[in-house]
Amino acid sequence: SDGLDPPEQVYRVAHVIDGDTIVTLEHGNVPFAITAAPETAGRARCPREAAIAEQAKDYVARRIADGVILRREPGERDVDRHRRLLRHVYAADGGDIEQELIARGLAVRFVHGAKPHDWCRP
Repeated sequence: SDGLDPPEQVYRVAHVIDGDTIVTLEHGNVPFAITAAPETAGRARCPREAAIAEQAKDYVARRIADGVILRREPGERDVDRHRRLLRHVYAADGGDIEQELIARGLAVRFVHGAKPHDWCRP
């Protein structure tokens, strides 16, 4: 053995639901482990939230075009309360999509039990 880790599997994305949930062909719905993006139209509380949600969804759609790498950090929950896999989502080029969304103001760090971020206030 040369001590190298096997290459990580790149999963194919069938659909982007919003800025923090994708659907992979292999696993179905995969919510992002650490980010909360604004709600899209219909569930958004104001036009500003809906607009940022669209930007977040478009950004994710561009970044997942070549597939995604799904990682779970040791000690983290494997599934959410709806039994969906909770994963950190990386682009095929290794970029951390969650951190990229946070850096661009398109998502916030999800804190369990915290009050949801108010996207309606600039």
